[in-house]
Amino acid sequence: MKHENPIRSLLGLAQEDLAMLLGVSRGRWSMYELGKRDIPLQAKQLLGEMLQHVNQQHTLAKKTKPELPLSLQPKLEQLLRENEFQQVVLRRKMADAIKKQEEHARLQHLVPFLQTRYTSKHDTNSLQQHLTNRASSGKETALSENVFQLQHRQEILVFEKEVLEAKLQKMRG
Repeated sequence: MKHENPIRSLLGLAQEDLAMLLGVSRGRWSMYELGKRDIPLQAKQLLGEMLQHVNQQHTLAKKTKPELPLSLQPKLEQLLRENEFQQVVLRRKMADAIKKQEEHARLQHLVPFLQTRYTSKHDTNSLQQHLTNRASSGKETALSENVFQLQHRQEILVFEKEVLEAKLQKMRG
C-alpha cells in the first residue's frame, strides 16, 4: 500500500525529488518521514521556507479568483454555441409536448360528450372505450411531467448561457 506523506503532498514532490532538493539521501529522507532519523538543520530550514512559500501562494490563490486564460475563449464560444443549439432543440420539443398536452386536454373534454351522445349505439362502444382509455389521467400526468422537465432543462440552459456570456465578457475586458 502506497502511503502519501503530507509534507511531500503539500509540496507536490516525490520522495526522491524532495531529498535531492534538501541535499539528503533518499534513505535519510525516508527515515525522517518515518520519524526514525533527523535531517540536518540546513535541510530543515530549507524545508520550512519551501512550505511557507507554497502556503502563502496557496492562500493568495484562494483569495483572488484566477483569471481565465485567453486560450479558453474559443472553448467558451463553442460551449455558448452548443448551449444556443440545445435551447433551439429544446424549444421545439417543448412546443411538441405542449401541443400533445393541449390535444390530450381537448380529448378529455370530448369523452364525456361522446358518452352522453352515443349511449344507445352498440357499434361505438369500443371506440368510446378506446378514447376513454386514451384520455386517462395517467397520461395527463406523464405529459405534464414531460413539459415540466423540459421547462426545467430550459431554465438550466438559460442560466448556463448567462454564466458563459459573463465569463466571455470578463475575458474580453
